[in-house]
Amino acid sequence: MNTTTGAPVTRDKALLKRDFPDWNFVHSDADRWWAFLDPKRRGKDMATARTTALDADTAEELYKLLAEATS
Repeated sequence: MNTTTGAPVTRDKALLKRDFPDWNFVHSDADRWWAFLDPKRRGKDMATARTTALDADTAEELYKLLAEATS
């Protein structure tokens, strides 16, 4: 994944969304990445302490955090 602007960011967001469809993704002008678990898609049976937001310096780091949080 690449965290530069334009098409690479769009591509990285698409890969994240493909593998983590219940999450929403934000890439900032400061080149930071965030992931937010969509509260409507969480499911009522999930634990209330579950991770609902993550942030990272790169799309790759965010992907790793999401993989850990969802396993």
